[in-house]
Amino acid sequence: CVPDAASGQKKAGDVAFSAMAGTVFEGEVYIGGDIDVDVDTESGLILRAQADRYVSPFFIVGAYLNYIGIETEGGAEATILTTGLTLKAPIALSPTMELRVGIGFGYQTTDVDVDGVDDVTGFDLAPVSELAIQISNTTTALFTLSGFSQPVGGNDDVEVEWAPILFLAGGFEFSP
Repeated sequence: CVPDAASGQKKAGDVAFSAMAGTVFEGEVYIGGDIDVDVDTESGLILRAQADRYVSPFFIVGAYLNYIGIETEGGAEATILTTGLTLKAPIALSPTMELRVGIGFGYQTTDVDVDGVDDVTGFDLAPVSELAIQISNTTTALFTLSGFSQPVGGNDDVEVEWAPILFLAGGFEFSP
C-alpha cells in the first residue's frame, strides 16, 4: 500500500493483494478416536495468496488462501487447503517498512494420500507475523513467519488436531 503523503501512514480503504511461497517446518499431528497416535510431519511447501484492506492506519482485515503440501514420517502425503480471515495490526518501523502482527481464522480441508482415509476438515487458528518493505508506489516485498494449526477437526472416523506448525514465506504485495 502507498502511504499517505502527509503522514507516511496507510489510509482507511487502502487495499493490497499478495502472493507468497515458502517452506513449512516440521510438526506433529495428533490422531485420536479408535487410534491414539502422534504423527510427525516433514517440512513441505506452502503457497499463499491474500488480500488486505486497511480499516484504519492501525487495523487491517484480510482474507487468505493457503495450499500446503507435507509428508508424514511414514511417507504419506497430505495436501491442506485453507481459506480464512485475518486481523492484523501494522506497526511502522520506518516510512517504508512495517511489521504486521495478528491472527487468522480459517476452515481447512486435508486430503491424505492413504487408501481408505477420508478427507479431514477443521478450524485453523493461525498466528500471523509479516514484514513489509515498500519497494515502489505499488509494490511491497513481503516476508512472513507465521503458522497454521487445527485445534478442532477430523472426519467421521478420527479426530485430527495439531498445534501451530510454523512456515517461512516470501513474495510480493501489489496495491492498485
